[in-house]
Amino acid sequence: MVFIWILGGFVALMILAGFLGYEVALSRKRIEYMRRSMAKRADFQVKTEAILALEDWVAARQPVHVHIQSHDGLKLTGILLKQPEETKRWIIVVHGYTTNKEFMHYFGKQFYEQVGAHVLAVDLRGHGESEGAYVGMGWYDRLDLIRWVDWITEHDDGCSIAFYGISMGAATVLMSSGEKLPGAVKAIIADCGYTSVAEVFKYTLRTIYHIPSFLPVLPASAAWVRLLAGYNLYKASAVKQLKNNTRPLLLFHGDQDAIVPTTMAYPIKEAAGDYAELIIVPDAGHGESFLKDEMYWVRVKQFLEKTMTYS
Repeated sequence: MVFIWILGGFVALMILAGFLGYEVALSRKRIEYMRRSMAKRADFQVKTEAILALEDWVAARQPVHVHIQSHDGLKLTGILLKQPEETKRWIIVVHGYTTNKEFMHYFGKQFYEQVGAHVLAVDLRGHGESEGAYVGMGWYDRLDLIRWVDWITEHDDGCSIAFYGISMGAATVLMSSGEKLPGAVKAIIADCGYTSVAEVFKYTLRTIYHIPSFLPVLPASAAWVRLLAGYNLYKASAVKQLKNNTRPLLLFHGDQDAIVPTTMAYPIKEAAGDYAELIIVPDAGHGESFLKDEMYWVRVKQFLEKTMTYS
């Protein structure tokens, strides 16, 4: 009888831990709380100031706020920077976990000036001005990305599109690669993306929350994700999706990444095979490759010159 009570208590504890895992990782309210907490950190304030310094540059390009509807009825938002001269080149830039499209201004500026492309920065579901009570972690977002491609091709027939994503945005563009992408999509650039949602959750539970892997917290969280968010945590895999990819890929990852471990870059490259080029950047932490590699934007531009159809 005592054993049954102990077992019941353990099961109840794991169910609660799984729910808390869902709330902490995927709840929009929690994401917004994390952003407010991060805003108090000195290092984050420096980054924010650098981003806000680009607001005048963005405003001078007369940005257009655009909206689409997701496959499940959510309103998704983006900021479009159009080139003053006619071009068929488009880049969709995709932000990371807890941030938003405004945090992609720096990247958008590089593509706008160095590549000469129209730039569309989007808010992923559950972030920024886009609707959604939970975070898609790239899985539902891969389908949202295709809706953005459809929006572009409806407005510009015959265009050439490339994806650029960082962190969760990188996972999004990698996961999209396994879908039947429209022919307009020519190339994909992913910076510090993770192999799968389950693997990055497992890594975070172990390294940040110090929860032993033998405790069934991850399966419990996965059950809550399936119930409340509607997707399968274990199915949300960039590696599995990449096995169906036919687009050229440029992959970046810092060798000091403590958020998405560098070891995840290698199965991603292996899954993509000859379609992918992987660059490991020395001394770069999570999302820092563009800061540490002085050839970063040269590599990006050369890659796009080889892979995109220019006009």
